[in-house]
Amino acid sequence: MDVTISDNMIEFGGHTIDLNHIELRKLRAALRNKWIANERFVSYLDMTGDGYIDYEEFYDLTNQFGLQKAISCDDVFQVMDVFNDGDIPLALFEKCLEPPVETVDPQAKSALNTSSSSLEEPYPTDLLVGLVAHNNMKPAMMQFVSDNIKFFCRVKLITTGSTGRSLSSMNLDVEQLVASGPLGGDQEIGGYITQGKIAAIFFFTDPLSAHPHSPDIEALNRICCVHDCMFANNPSTAKALVYSLQYFPFALSRLLGVNPSQNMDSSVVKAYKENQQKVIASVSAEKKKEDKKKKPSRRESTSSFAPERKGGRHKTNYHSQSKRQSLVGTDNLVDLLNHLEDTSI
Repeated sequence: MDVTISDNMIEFGGHTIDLNHIELRKLRAALRNKWIANERFVSYLDMTGDGYIDYEEFYDLTNQFGLQKAISCDDVFQVMDVFNDGDIPLALFEKCLEPPVETVDPQAKSALNTSSSSLEEPYPTDLLVGLVAHNNMKPAMMQFVSDNIKFFCRVKLITTGSTGRSLSSMNLDVEQLVASGPLGGDQEIGGYITQGKIAAIFFFTDPLSAHPHSPDIEALNRICCVHDCMFANNPSTAKALVYSLQYFPFALSRLLGVNPSQNMDSSVVKAYKENQQKVIASVSAEKKKEDKKKKPSRRESTSSFAPERKGGRHKTNYHSQSKRQSLVGTDNLVDLLNHLEDTSI
């Protein structure tokens, strides 16, 4: 069945859909805000290749791109599911993404254009892509970047010192240039991963040479695993990763920073944090017990300068003792005065 548009009304199989429908407007706006080209979005949807989009495919893709805060999957799908059979023809879905004629101005049309020129714009993300290569692997890295220059021109790069200088001949803008690997550059990149600032790392390692900073290399590999950062350490894996970052919804949504699972801890990290909480709670409980046992008694809390008690009585209170001595002295003086009066008489 053919899909036709007339006066912003889509006609398909005896059914009509208004391009100005509020749910379709929300979907187009959500895609525009994420800078996701309509043509590419549709290509992601038909994962089975049968020419139809079912609800599960639509729900999973919108979830991966973080669109579900802006749209209602049920409502959008219902608008396009004209036969109520749970399938939307791909051709119909494509037409529903076209903006109404009266709402298109030159600037909006440029932003929504699905031609190849729009795909050359920088990705709307602050996340970085790392490029690192050992000396013997730098030629392979240069060739890899050259083969995928269109992609690397669209992302923000972070590289170690020597790798960045090698790439300068390709007129690539490096967002963050850290120290050379042996001087701590690998550790610096690891710090960016820990802070959640890096989407993917391409690290071409030389497996046949000894490296003075081997612990740093192992640490960078480990931190990528800890924080589930996309990571490729040889040319073949790198080709697969760079393809996924451009054409696979999951990888692209992580590059754009809109994947809902992106900021979630892995099961291993969750287990580690839970165990650490138990350790901290146990140590705190033991500390409280020790503090309670070490609480000083009344005797221990008195001044260390006071004299020892005698015969089990309380320590001598010098203030009371001096007061008593002064009273004794006063009584003697009164007796002496009385004695003088008697003798004078």
